[in-house]
Amino acid sequence: MDRIIDRLEKFLCIKGITDKHFQEECGLANGTLTQARSNKCSLSRKTIQKIVTHYPELNNVWLVTGEGEMLKESNNVKNVGNNSTAIAGSGINFNNSVLLDKALSEIAEQRKLVAQGQEQISRLISLLEKK
Repeated sequence: MDRIIDRLEKFLCIKGITDKHFQEECGLANGTLTQARSNKCSLSRKTIQKIVTHYPELNNVWLVTGEGEMLKESNNVKNVGNNSTAIAGSGINFNNSVLLDKALSEIAEQRKLVAQGQEQISRLISLLEKK
């Protein structure tokens, strides 16, 4: 399963952006990406907000969920202020922070399910080892 950091790495690679430059541009602490890669921490909502603010071409839904395209279509999607995005000609206006909150909530739920599954696997292994 792709993690947010894995998708972010794809974006950085395609854009040819170094970790150091990226972290400086977004105002992130040195080592933020390294820690996320090694699972020492995850990228927070605040960090993701900084990233999509500094790189508006990056599709925040793709970054958080892996769904859709990596890059926004510049001729159809425009930033309309207040963390909102409008799709040209559709009359649809999405609030990015609402989408981000929903996606992060779904990710948190998935992580809980994975943790529960890992606990069950550990219990089964323990039972098998006893026999």
